[in-house]
Amino acid sequence: MIKKIKDTFYKILIKTQKFTKTDNVYLVKHSFYLLLSDAVNIISVLILAILYAKFLSQETYGEYKYILSIIAMIGITALPGIDDAINRAVARGFEGTVKDGLKEKIKWSLLGSLILLIIGGYYFFLKNNFVYSICLFIAALFFPVVKSFVIYQSYLDGKKMFNKRAKYCSISTFFYLIVISFIVVFNKNLITLIFVYFFTQALYLLYFYIKTLKKYPVNNKSDIETIKYGKHLSLMLVITLISDNIDKILLFNLLGPAKLAIYSFATMPIEYLRKPLYNIRIITYPKFSTQSKKTIKKTLPSKILKLSLFVIPSLIIIYVLFAPYAYKILFSKYQESVFYSCIYALSLIFFPASLLTSALQATKETKKLYKIFTIMPIFKIILFLFFIPLYGIFGAILSILLSNAFYLILSYFYFKRI
Repeated sequence: MIKKIKDTFYKILIKTQKFTKTDNVYLVKHSFYLLLSDAVNIISVLILAILYAKFLSQETYGEYKYILSIIAMIGITALPGIDDAINRAVARGFEGTVKDGLKEKIKWSLLGSLILLIIGGYYFFLKNNFVYSICLFIAALFFPVVKSFVIYQSYLDGKKMFNKRAKYCSISTFFYLIVISFIVVFNKNLITLIFVYFFTQALYLLYFYIKTLKKYPVNNKSDIETIKYGKHLSLMLVITLISDNIDKILLFNLLGPAKLAIYSFATMPIEYLRKPLYNIRIITYPKFSTQSKKTIKKTLPSKILKLSLFVIPSLIIIYVLFAPYAYKILFSKYQESVFYSCIYALSLIFFPASLLTSALQATKETKKLYKIFTIMPIFKIILFLFFIPLYGIFGAILSILLSNAFYLILSYFYFKRI
């Protein structure tokens, strides 16, 4: 019976490929595992969000998000672009490059630790803020491990072992959920929250990196150009990381931690709705890496058009209809977030831009990527600096919508020129 259902489903996927112009069997097979991982992640985040809303004050949660935003901006020192470069190299058979990538990430992430220590010292000596300084010192301690050993996920992605990636991420998420839930309910201390956040991540990332390479040993083939390319990708992301976090920094300093908490609860659900869409990028990236530019340029736009016309609008409509009831039941303290969240949901429309830039990354269109990842985030930062002081939370969301629209236009413009 089960085999018959599988055969029928397989035939349906084969037939629908004429419409989607996509290898549906490959997409569904691998996206299933990532969707399963996302389901675990979303459920865990939902539980945590309920606990945050119930047991943490808006001020404490706002401070928590503020500290994490500072750390996220410093994350560029760990060369995040190497992760995508490793994915590409492994997909092409150069598995040994993952060890070279790890060494490079650890070396540069030590600079991030130093910067965090300096910022922590600033809060300690000049601001007399003991709590923030200790939080940043803790982050500096764990920073090289947390930002470097995540590379094992790119290794598994490059080998198209999405089932293993999903399994390891789900176990990690569940472990983190258990530990942090206990802290939120019984402790509520910002320093403890930050320590647990980084300690648990360091523990499971280190464990799964070792486990992955022990179970699936790398070959002895390395690509010397991969690390160089990864550094280029990382350099492109400098302004992007600033633009992705400066909204929180501005809201915290202009309006206070409570308003930042409201903003965070408004954007949180959409960011996790975005994850299943992002899986499409994860799954297709290794494919892009082995395809010709001509093939990608010919087939990708029609696939994006179908995604934009059918899948994304459906997600937005469903969310807008159910969000008010969900917030009322789950996050009663954050009713002010509902309106902002529904507006922010429109940002999903511009998700296809990430697929276009993913294709540019896979085909090593370095100059075009530099232009995109310089022009777009600068435009976004300018919008934040203009609209947030004027309109607060709404100004931040308006800035994101306008910059995302510009990102899509810019990405398509350069994609057509590969």
